[in-house]
Amino acid sequence: MRWRPGQVVGLGAVIGVIILVAFFSWYFGWWPVACTTRGCVTAKAWAEQQELARKFAAFAGQEEPHPNDTLTTLLRQHLVRKAPGFSASSIGDAKRYREEVLQLTNEDLVGKATGVDIDVYDEKVLLPLLEQEGLRQQTQVESLDELFVQLSGQRRIWVLLNDARWDPQTARLVRK
Repeated sequence: MRWRPGQVVGLGAVIGVIILVAFFSWYFGWWPVACTTRGCVTAKAWAEQQELARKFAAFAGQEEPHPNDTLTTLLRQHLVRKAPGFSASSIGDAKRYREEVLQLTNEDLVGKATGVDIDVYDEKVLLPLLEQEGLRQQTQVESLDELFVQLSGQRRIWVLLNDARWDPQTARLVRK
């Protein structure tokens, strides 16, 4: 088989597109840090979660969480959202939970207590909590830790960091 000029240009275009996608993925934080067969957690999502955890720790007077702990949180949320039989909660559910159960309606109070905007609190804190609890009840396991270990056993996680790996026995990110 002989290569024709059009084939070489086509191959060059494909390689060029791959390089451009890789560059923009890295530049905008879309680069994956951990993946399952159902998707990936990106560097951008990890940085946002770390910033949220840092703000909350500062307002609560606690020690800043280790980046591995925030990535563990994101990976656990990913496992929950990609679990078989998962039924998603909505932002409206989170808002109702905050207003009716927690009785938190004052935006300034939530901002002062958590260090984040009320909409971010609903999306990044309450929504994952409701989703995890809903799946825990659906699967009839005793604790969230037990749920995460069960989910971790169902789906392999590849961590794309040099100094960490996923431990399916504890459903946590551990240092190598």
